[in-house]
Amino acid sequence: MKISKKVIIRRDPEKVWNCLTNSKKSSKRNKTSLRKNSSIKIEGQGDQWLITGTDGQQKLKLHRRSKSPNINIDIELTPIKTRTELKLTLTGWENSDSATKKIEIPKMSLSWEKTLGKLKKKAEAV
Repeated sequence: MKISKKVIIRRDPEKVWNCLTNSKKSSKRNKTSLRKNSSIKIEGQGDQWLITGTDGQQKLKLHRRSKSPNINIDIELTPIKTRTELKLTLTGWENSDSATKKIEIPKMSLSWEKTLGKLKKKAEAV
């Protein structure tokens, strides 16, 4: 079972990436803090997410360890002329019982829907 969401943001991928990771282009901290096995906090998502992989400023793979079930997230940014498509895929419910899935999946889906809406608003405002 997975959740997939897409949003089109009227900014280039670099600006969307900076809003997503709360970083500045010239920041030395950004270059070192977004490495594999470091943590990142996504605005609107209270958990600390472990970075399990990155591909420049196009892909970010995250894992939530603080709560059950363990959730994996793939975020992919694709340029579309002067805009960016952000695709989010959440997985991790495979080993959960059906009661947990019925509660957690809709809750997580709504939470990320709100987070992506805030990210879009923030990115388009800069």
